Amino acid sequence: MKKEDSVHLDRRSVSRMSLLGRLLGFFILIFALVYYSFGYYTMLRSLIIVSLIFIPFDLINYLSKGKSRISRLFFKIYPHKKEEKKHLFGDGTIFLLSTIIMVLVLPKGVVIMSLIIFNFVDPAERVFGIMLPYLKLPWNKKKTWVGTAFGFFAGIIFSILGIYLLNIYFSALSIITASLIVALAGTSSKWDNLLIPWLSAIVLLLI
Repeated sequence: MKKEDSVHLDRRSVSRMSLLGRLLGFFILIFALVYYSFGYYTMLRSLIIVSLIFIPFDLINYLSKGKSRISRLFFKIYPHKKEEKKHLFGDGTIFLLSTIIMVLVLPKGVVIMSLIIFNFVDPAERVFGIMLPYLKLPWNKKKTWVGTAFGFFAGIIFSILGIYLLNIYFSALSIITASLIVALAGTSSKWDNLLIPWLSAIVLLLI
């Protein structure tokens, strides 16, 4: 295989992983809306069921050091990054477990709004950062000021939409601050799925 072909394949696989990661995020956001509409236990049960699908495959993959056919088949459907396969849990599982804890300990509105901000800021940053790859952030060369700005505005717009549609209240200052911090704080690492929603939730609680 030519080097150029390999690069194109890598880009396609990375794009697919990114897309599937976003789909999982929006899937959980839908759970959050179910939580808002139908209650705490429905949301919690739904998240636990999905987690019980992800966790066994992560454990099998980790214990077999990536040699299990069962886990490899699962990762063809929902691919992991190379570095994820070396860890006990992948990004998707971490996000699911983190969201379960959020549902258990945080107010309903905070959970929903933090997921809205995370799920719209991050993809907006990625899309516009790739389309307009100018002015790299000094602390993270994988991100740009242009992408960060679009992510910030996406967070504000969809938060306002969520407030209007769901009839929940947050101050303008808390929404602006949470969107700004989430847009600036992402490190493009596996811990973003854990840290960024919590960071957003803490800001919404405090302001």
